[in-house]
Amino acid sequence: MTTDNFIKTSILNPNSNIQFGEGGAGTYSDGKLNTRIKSEYIEKVFKEFIECGAQEEIFWNYKPHIGTDVLRIVVKNLREKIKSLGGKFYFSSLVEDIEVKNNEIKSLKILEVDNGKRYNYDIDKVIFAIGHSSRDTYKMLYSKGIAMENKPFAIGVRIEHLRKDIDKMQYGEAVSNPLLEAATYNMAFNNKKETRGTFSFCMCPGGEIVNASSEIGASLVNGMSYSTRNGKFSNSAIVVGVSERDYGSQIFSGMYLQEELEKKNYEIVGNYGAIYQNVIDFMKNQKTSFEIESSYKMKLFSYDINNFFPDYIKRNLHSAFENWSKNQLFISNKVNLIGPETRTSAPVKILRDLKGESISVKGIFPIGEGAGYAGGIMSAAVDGIKIVDLAFSKKIV
Repeated sequence: MTTDNFIKTSILNPNSNIQFGEGGAGTYSDGKLNTRIKSEYIEKVFKEFIECGAQEEIFWNYKPHIGTDVLRIVVKNLREKIKSLGGKFYFSSLVEDIEVKNNEIKSLKILEVDNGKRYNYDIDKVIFAIGHSSRDTYKMLYSKGIAMENKPFAIGVRIEHLRKDIDKMQYGEAVSNPLLEAATYNMAFNNKKETRGTFSFCMCPGGEIVNASSEIGASLVNGMSYSTRNGKFSNSAIVVGVSERDYGSQIFSGMYLQEELEKKNYEIVGNYGAIYQNVIDFMKNQKTSFEIESSYKMKLFSYDINNFFPDYIKRNLHSAFENWSKNQLFISNKVNLIGPETRTSAPVKILRDLKGESISVKGIFPIGEGAGYAGGIMSAAVDGIKIVDLAFSKKIV
């Protein structure tokens, strides 16, 4: 696999990595399926996943998750099911341009990245499910008149604990009960003075921190868990909400902030590694002087993260950690920060009408996380089904 080769060699393929490829970024995640949305399509998504290999318990589990190992099987089986129904897949095929006439989509211009061949694909409707990291596609679509706006997202670090400490923190005296799974948590701090939140995101119990780079010369991290969630460590993103008041009102201002931090990390480490700091050292504004044990499999570089982020991110991370420091299992000298985490959600929204169609070019239907209308596997799947239903006027049962 390309991702395995990247971890071993630090040679990045920008077209096939943890962000891009079959299953998208969700393939390398905890595979969480819990969602706050309400939709008639949720049950359908569960049934499809189970039919394609997911555990039946996702139907009744309070916090259902698949795990990255099972999710890879599910995605492959979904692909085969689609093919059996007449669908076709074109891997390593980049939509590098579109043809628009009279504000209507006419064709896609495709580049086969493996052999350099190009061809046009005539269409009158197209679903764009591009994911939140397709920066070249965002720019191409915007240049063709596709209406967009920048949107808030969040930036921060991964915090990593020993799993046994998080289990003890959450379960207390019951921690030794063999029926209990690896514990999860949610943390949040609201800075009322700044009207800004700092919170945990994509918590991965018994999981790993992974390199989620997708561009040459830029490095970032994310988290994932296997279905058993039985790793030595548990991790979560701790991120600070950011918006145009921080990075400006231009369409791609937030995206450029992401790029700036990812390139800065690469330059500091010297490759696709990550910066790290003990959380107590971070709170004391001092560089960590010792090596750490971590689930992260690539290079780790000790760095004072106080000098990495803009002040409004650093300041709010400090405030949150101070607020949570009463919990000595959550904030201690055994806890480390690894970063940066920059791709929590899309930095732009592709504007669409109530039927899911681009408000500026007919025939284009942007969906999911990349369009700015979903956040996670379940909400993205539901959004996709809903918009396809509307786009093709076909009731899905």
